[in-house]
Amino acid sequence: MPLTPEDVSNKRFTPVRLKEGYDMGEVDQFLDEVEAELGRLTRENDELRDKLSAAQTGGAEPAPAPQAPSQWP
Repeated sequence: MPLTPEDVSNKRFTPVRLKEGYDMGEVDQFLDEVEAELGRLTRENDELRDKLSAAQTGGAEPAPAPQAPSQWP
């Protein structure tokens, strides 16, 4: 499931008992999710920028024209 800015804003970590701080495993797992989602978004943005640039410079291949149905069975 995609990570949203609200997920990051609303994330609360469980305080650790007997010492100050948060559960390191929980924090590490969340940071791994954030890292994966940021990587996915960065790749998606790069692909979209490439497609936009190609379309603006005319480098994109045109979509194949639809073929008319055959008159012969």
